[in-house]
Amino acid sequence: MIAATNNHMYVRLAGTAQQPVAAVTGDIDQDSGADLQRALTIALDASPRRLTIDMTGVGFTDSNGLNVLLRMRERARHAGKILSLRPGRCLARLLEVTETGSLFTIEP
Repeated sequence: MIAATNNHMYVRLAGTAQQPVAAVTGDIDQDSGADLQRALTIALDASPRRLTIDMTGVGFTDSNGLNVLLRMRERARHAGKILSLRPGRCLARLLEVTETGSLFTIEP
C-alpha cells in the first residue's frame, strides 16, 4: 500500500518492478486529491520507465482527480517516462466530457 487516505481513497502498488501499476480505489475529490498526487508521485518516481494508473476501482472523481492525472502526465513526460491509464467507467466519462482522453495512453 502506498497511501491510505481519509478512508475514502487508497492507492496500492501492484504489477512488477519493470511494469508497476498504481491501483486506485475509492473516491477522489477535493479532500483526497493531494493524497492521490503524493502517492502517484512516489509510484512514478520509483518506476523505471513506465507507470500504469489503474482507476477501474474509482467510484467518483471530479476535476481534482483529473488535474492530478494531468500533472502526473507532465511529470512523466519531463522524466522521460510513459504514463498510461486504465480509466474505468467514471474516469472514462470525465475524459470524454472534458475531451482530455487523447492526452493519455489508454489501456483496456
